[in-house]
Amino acid sequence: ATVEYCITVSNATGAATATDVAVTDDLPFDVTYDSAFGIFVDGDANCSGGTAGGTFAAGVGVGGEDRVSGDLSDVAGGQTRSLYFR
Repeated sequence: ATVEYCITVSNATGAATATDVAVTDDLPFDVTYDSAFGIFVDGDANCSGGTAGGTFAAGVGVGGEDRVSGDLSDVAGGQTRSLYFR
């Protein structure tokens, strides 16, 4: 089975713009990152429309897990951005 991870970051309406937003996810040991699909950042709340970006690093997680990470553009008040991968 293929699992698509969708991590969203939302900023409350009226809040100050969130800057320097970094997303990090350590993958469970039984999950294999799909490099053919890639990592997308700055997607919308439905995890679509992102641009290729982010990084994959094998074995660098807290317990030795593989890790996916990426930086999002500023998130204005009332806005949602996402990072997604398989």
